[in-house]
Amino acid sequence: MKEIKRDNHEPIVYEVHNYITNMNPPKWIHIEDLCRKIFRISIQEKVSQTDDSRMRKIINEIKLSHVFHKVIITGPKGVKVAESKEEVKKYRKTEIARLEAAKETIAVLEHRIQHHEFERLPMNGKSLPR
Repeated sequence: MKEIKRDNHEPIVYEVHNYITNMNPPKWIHIEDLCRKIFRISIQEKVSQTDDSRMRKIINEIKLSHVFHKVIITGPKGVKVAESKEEVKKYRKTEIARLEAAKETIAVLEHRIQHHEFERLPMNGKSLPR
């Protein structure tokens, strides 16, 4: 897995950071809208999966960076700057819940691997779909 840069960012990372943090008042911006603005994609064009993925990586780099000091939060509505300590605490709680859910999924997968459950046939005797 590639390590995320925490300093010496590419210029586009600073551009995205500045755009998000200079919104006044701070508001949610959808990833698609952010892609259109930063990558200069017209409203008639579809935002590609590549552009979407690239933007999400940039946002993650900003969130984990030691260079930027404002807290960037993400969610179903998109991305924005946290406006208060309470908002950061709420976001932290959401991230912890997401992490706990992922840990639970991993534990189930580990159990299934150890017990070869992925190799078992269904109770009705039909083979598993491929």
